[in-house]
Amino acid sequence: MERNAERAAPPALREDIGMIPRNSQPSRAADSHAGKGACSDVACKCCAALERAREGALFDALREYQSPLTPDIQEANLGASADGTMLKAKMGRDWKRMFEQLPGIGMGLMMTRNEAAILGRHKAFPALAFTAGGSKGADAESGLWWDFRGLGAAHAVHLRAGNRNIFGVEFTDARGEIIHRFTATQESNLEVFFNWARLHQACPAGDAAERVASRHALSFGKTGMVSACDAACRESGVGAIDVDADKDALISLAAACCKHGIEMEAAVSNDAVTQRVRFTPKSLLQVEEWWFVSNDTAGLHFLPEEFIRVEIVESIGGAGTQWSLHCHTADRESALVLACGNLEQYPAWCEILHAFA
Repeated sequence: MERNAERAAPPALREDIGMIPRNSQPSRAADSHAGKGACSDVACKCCAALERAREGALFDALREYQSPLTPDIQEANLGASADGTMLKAKMGRDWKRMFEQLPGIGMGLMMTRNEAAILGRHKAFPALAFTAGGSKGADAESGLWWDFRGLGAAHAVHLRAGNRNIFGVEFTDARGEIIHRFTATQESNLEVFFNWARLHQACPAGDAAERVASRHALSFGKTGMVSACDAACRESGVGAIDVDADKDALISLAAACCKHGIEMEAAVSNDAVTQRVRFTPKSLLQVEEWWFVSNDTAGLHFLPEEFIRVEIVESIGGAGTQWSLHCHTADRESALVLACGNLEQYPAWCEILHAFA
């Protein structure tokens, strides 16, 4: 994992500024002034949010940073970069309660990642259904499955990037690697977001207990949650791997889907979350070693050289036999799964897929 730290995202993403670096995406971010000083723009959403936050706040531990994230956040929970462009507030670990209230923020950019793939889309955070013990949550319709036992920490974030202010929450695994992020956009309710952050901030006195509890946490498999395709394989008892495909098949498949307008279903998994997105890609770009296939609302980054094995897999489920492309890394089975997102296009999908075998 350390080996991939510097190239775990395209250049535009390495500083965690955004999720999908398309020309149409940055305008969605909650923009306003940059820097730590006051702003004279009466239309500035950041300053308006700061003013409202301070009106009802008892204290502001880092007032000099002029951030609507800091009022009523305990100083022990706050951290800032040396240049003041990045502020973070540590959240607690009552995952069920936190995730129950996330949908109130509204629309945002939702991103899931592992060492070889990043999948993001513009969508409101869905209302999850939880298991009895609250250790898992899912919304199949939205293609989101969570196993909270795989989470290490969460932080509310305020990032100043040029003339923009970007707010969101990022989730890390036990190693401290970012595995999921929800970023506010112009459509998001920022006041709800800041109230959410204040309500769910960590309790410093509980840190020791959390560390003890983490030592006794259950161990997890490398993939965490499984894709719907994997689940169908196991239920059917088939799941036979037929052929090996070259890693370049990923690039060729994405290009073919763009050219012929074929809807794809992409699933990216890590230790805590699996996100599945259906979209019809419109463009395929290369950014250094990474490739990026996307349309206006969703996008997939992938790093072909990180996959040690790429396989075409047959599975049997409710819709019958399905063929999909499973991409494995050294640390993770099915780190990325690509399948056909439209059954009417399935014959064309199979023709393209088997051309790589």
